[in-house]
Amino acid sequence: MSSVKRNIQRYILTVQQGDHEMDIQVEHNGEVGEKNFLSGIDLYTIRFDNKKDFLESLDKTELALSGIDNINKAQVYIKYQASGKTQKLAVVYSDKLYLVDYARDTKTEVRKEKAEPFATNFVRQMHQGTVWRYVEDNNLINKRLKKLLIDVVYDNKRFQEQKLIKELSNYKVMRRLLVGLEKYQFLEKKYEIYFKDIEDQTYEKVEDKIVDFGDEDLENLYRQKDFEEIYKTKTLDELESMGALEDIAGGKKRTR
Repeated sequence: MSSVKRNIQRYILTVQQGDHEMDIQVEHNGEVGEKNFLSGIDLYTIRFDNKKDFLESLDKTELALSGIDNINKAQVYIKYQASGKTQKLAVVYSDKLYLVDYARDTKTEVRKEKAEPFATNFVRQMHQGTVWRYVEDNNLINKRLKKLLIDVVYDNKRFQEQKLIKELSNYKVMRRLLVGLEKYQFLEKKYEIYFKDIEDQTYEKVEDKIVDFGDEDLENLYRQKDFEEIYKTKTLDELESMGALEDIAGGKKRTR
């Protein structure tokens, strides 16, 4: 029986200014080269505070020879090939130190003892409608992962849990979710003081309050006091942009 060799994706850390590119050699686990594992590139760039700090560490002569003569105009990204096209990922710096423990653990797949707690916590968060909607709206999960999440989170198919853990143990998937959920938590904190301030305020009864959100379905859900459904179908930013956030948050605090 012939064995199938698995094609391991390699990534390249790239600096670009206009039409000029320079691929950066990265050392990871004794390997040095332009093509590396995503975890290896992250461990390299995470030592720097930001793009400017990273670019200033590079050899200016080499940059100039590559046509990069102004680091203020340069972009830094990670590129890789997928489906015959060049794809790009954002570079992480020292504000993403939470990735280090996972990146050190793997080239491509995080060990089960570290992946399981991450998966358990992620599934717990996905039970919240606002988290699910944010993750889906921001393309943090692909179709395969979404199907597994529906099986486990909503349909309670316990036999799919190991498949889900396996999928979430992929470093690239874990990285995307951790960085994406950090942005979600930032948005949550943005409204934290707001929700705290309105907790003790007295509002008119929902059934007596006339509202005009410009969205008939939302207005009906509001009158029915179906706040859970509202938070599943609308993000906080959407509610704020519609002028509905204060009325809805005043009707009922979100469950956490």
